[in-house]
Amino acid sequence: MAVHPNKKMVATGCSSEGTDSKMVSVIIWDVETQAVLAELGGFHQNAITGLEFSLDGNKLLTVGGDKYNSLALYDSPNSCLQAATRVGFDPVKALSWRNDEEFMTVDSNNIRFYSARGTNLVSQKGSTGVYPLAGFNVCGTFVMEGKMAMTGRSSGQIFVWTKRGKVWKKKSHQGHNGSVNQIISIENGKRAISGCSSGYLKFWSTEGDEIKPHSSFLLNDINTMSIYAGMNSLQDPIHNVCSLDYDMNNNTLLIATKSSVIFEIVEAGKDSKLKDEDLLV
Repeated sequence: MAVHPNKKMVATGCSSEGTDSKMVSVIIWDVETQAVLAELGGFHQNAITGLEFSLDGNKLLTVGGDKYNSLALYDSPNSCLQAATRVGFDPVKALSWRNDEEFMTVDSNNIRFYSARGTNLVSQKGSTGVYPLAGFNVCGTFVMEGKMAMTGRSSGQIFVWTKRGKVWKKKSHQGHNGSVNQIISIENGKRAISGCSSGYLKFWSTEGDEIKPHSSFLLNDINTMSIYAGMNSLQDPIHNVCSLDYDMNNNTLLIATKSSVIFEIVEAGKDSKLKDEDLLV
């Protein structure tokens, strides 16, 4: 699912499992009325595995579950296909827009940077160097108003990508001690938050032309005794972070974990040990 920047529309995808056809469609809905505004079909097969609106909401990226993980770029207001390409054999794990014409795809082994030029998509792989990398890519997003990108790996590494001339090159940070499952860009890319499988959150801030970690927090430090009271299962689980979202207007961070717990942290939170400096001010 992808939410339109105006928060009034959402796009959803489906799977062809249980149907007589391999073809699948993307549906664009009105959030308030649940009315179908558009159906984008005739291209993807098997499943829709990725969706992302552009920053202005006028374009929609979609990824299919076919052999080549085919990517489509739709003109959202006119509900028409603008361009399409094959990404590769590895499933796409993340999509992120740099601006209204450029975007990034993240799959297990590659980071690809694309430019939309009319009906064509021009791609370039990020340069990873000559040495083998530990783990595989999991997530990614653009930061600093598109000047940089951050991608996370199962090894805990976070790569910060910058464009040098015509080539995107990386700088490595040992960001976490577990798989980096989610990175989000906030405050127009001035800051970022990463979350990992061992329950750590890391907060990143821009310093000049760089983005660096400035604090971290372990979810298990939050007082959750009331949540698990009466449960016969593990009382103190490791909160494997799988999704993050941030409401800048209300300074609220939402954290979803694979143990089916959702944290909502506002400022320091009455039941939390978080300090103001660990949150975004």
